[in-house]
Amino acid sequence: MYQKFKWGFHLVLNFIMIMLSAKFLVFGVSVKAIFQELEDAVQWAIATANDDSHGYSQSNRWGNPDYDCSSFVISAFRTVGISTGDATGAGNLKSNLTAHGFLWISRGNRALSDTSWLQRGDILLSNGHTEIYLGNHQNVGAHQNYGYTQSGDQNGKEICVGNYWYDANYGEWQGVLRYTGATVDTCTEDYAGNYQVIAEEHLNLRSDHGTWSDILDEIPKGTIIYVSKANGQ
Repeated sequence: MYQKFKWGFHLVLNFIMIMLSAKFLVFGVSVKAIFQELEDAVQWAIATANDDSHGYSQSNRWGNPDYDCSSFVISAFRTVGISTGDATGAGNLKSNLTAHGFLWISRGNRALSDTSWLQRGDILLSNGHTEIYLGNHQNVGAHQNYGYTQSGDQNGKEICVGNYWYDANYGEWQGVLRYTGATVDTCTEDYAGNYQVIAEEHLNLRSDHGTWSDILDEIPKGTIIYVSKANGQ
């Protein structure tokens, strides 16, 4: 009788452990962005935030070695080949990214604390500040130098991963810029070589991929040009 009870007890215990394990697996699933290049951008941002050789600076802001909020976000996407156009700061981030395949989604009447509509890799944008949403109620971003003037992160908070952050007094999130998977730079050197312009009048030289980009110059028909990289399109 004791052996039967002991055997039954172990069955029940094992069943409970399996159920607890299953529950842990469900709630412990790591979040991943829907596009690999977007996940790469997120991983770059996390790795850079965890590297204390990079701190916050508005005067030395393009990764040599520091960043400010907007250069950090822009660099995360550019580093993995996602075009951000001519974006240089939070002020022109929306206009440039929406011209390069990003979708602007307004927060509208949603509460500032509501994260149910956000996706991993979304770029949070307010008047003058921007960060990247990671999922699981977390952001990554460059915040401030906390009074330190030397390069690098002096307290682990200048650039860091933290809980989903918002501050109505600092500047509410107006919405997010969401990557749609349409702007990866796939250029290679496979097409390098000399080419002749055969357009009827001229070839428009643009600032970036796509006809939405600014025209920098006009190359006359018949001109021989050297192409260093292309994607074949």
